[in-house]
Amino acid sequence: MSSTLEDHEKLCEQRYAEVERRLTNVEDKLEGMREEMSENFRRTTNLLLTAFGLVLSTIGVVGTIIGLNM
Repeated sequence: MSSTLEDHEKLCEQRYAEVERRLTNVEDKLEGMREEMSENFRRTTNLLLTAFGLVLSTIGVVGTIIGLNM
């Protein structure tokens, strides 16, 4: 009986270790995804701000040209 219980405990320990290893892998992948999303958000924000600045500058230049010609 004792041998069966010890075998069961060892098997459970191995299974628990495997679940723990897999959970760590999932956590690592999620952290990588978070970092990638954060970097993509930063790049997108910079791109939008640059594009918005360009549009405003263009409007200003066109407005100045129109104002000078009147």
